[in-house]
Parts: sequence; C-alpha cells; structure tokens
Amino acid sequence: MEHKKILLLIDLDGVCADWYGQIYRELKTLFPDDDVPSVHDLTSYFWQDSFDPKYHTYVDAICEAKGFYRKLTPYVEAQLALRDIEDNCLDFIEPFICTKPSSGYEDYLCHSEKIQWVSEHLGHFWANRTILTPDKTLVGCGDLSSFLIDDHPSITGVNPNPSWTQILYAQPYNEEGTHALRTDWSAWAAIKEFIRVYKK
Repeated sequence: MEHKKILLLIDLDGVCADWYGQIYRELKTLFPDDDVPSVHDLTSYFWQDSFDPKYHTYVDAICEAKGFYRKLTPYVEAQLALRDIEDNCLDFIEPFICTKPSSGYEDYLCHSEKIQWVSEHLGHFWANRTILTPDKTLVGCGDLSSFLIDDHPSITGVNPNPSWTQILYAQPYNEEGTHALRTDWSAWAAIKEFIRVYKK
C-alpha cells in the first residue's frame, strides 16, 4: 500500500532569506555611527518593538523599496536543505515555498521579486512551487499531513485551525515562542527523518 506524501510548506523571509540582515545593512549605511540593533538584539518578531521610533520610517522605506527582495542574502544551510529535498525526498515530501508578499510594495513588485529571488537562489523547481498568499492558514490539503516551517511565532488568519503543524524556525526574536517544534536548518537531517516517519 502506497503511503501518502507529507505536505511541507516552507516560509521564505527569515527562513530561506536573510530579511533582517538586509535591513540592518541598509540602516547602517544611513546611520553609520549609530548602534543599530543586530538580529541578536531583537526582542520580538515585529521589528517595531525593538527599534527606536526614529528608525521606523526608514525601515518602512527600505522594506517597500523596489529591488529590496532581490538583494536578500540566502541562508546557505537553507539552500542545502532544499536541494536535498529536491534531489532525495520527493518520494515522501510534497514541498512548496509559502510566503506572504507585501501589498504595500510599489506596483505589487514584491510578488515578482520573490519569485525571481527563489528562481535565482533556489532554482526553477522551487520557483514553480512558490505559493504567494496573504493568509497562510488557508494553505493546505485536507487529506495530507502537513507541516509549515516558519519563523513567525503566532500565525493567524481566517482559518483558526489550519491543516498544518508549524515547525517554528528558530531565530533570536522568537525565543519566547511556546511551540513544541522549534529548530533550524542545522538540524535538517533530524527534521527530515521526523517527517519521513510521521503518521498523523
């Protein structure tokens, strides 16, 4: 009897791409003499909670500027894990990138830039498996066991009971999360084995 695959949704920003690192670099260019918070200084997933208000308009402008998403640095460990999924795991994993684009981006260019970034840094396989959605709680497949790897510690949306179980991608700003599953790409071998043997 053939076993059904596990649906694996993978967030982009903060999981595969260094979203905050780009903000930090651009802020340091604007304020070279300031002690701009590094990612290890952030106390909340929501950057506004960690920044002096004087930076807020600058960060908004950086995040909404054309080309921002094309400049994000990929996490090397994410690239290696996703390559392993593509090459070795498709017999038991049905994988997709699942990312929330910014609606405030000029002419909705964030949508195309995210696809372009995925194609450039992760490859065409993943570009063809990228879901852009304003609400991740609506993504899933009723008859497949599902996981979402995401750094957001409190995902909410229209569906109060999404079909996926979240694996919280560990970052300094989500250490207070209460998720039972919290890890990062350095533990991909263990994550992969957990998914392989998982039975809902």
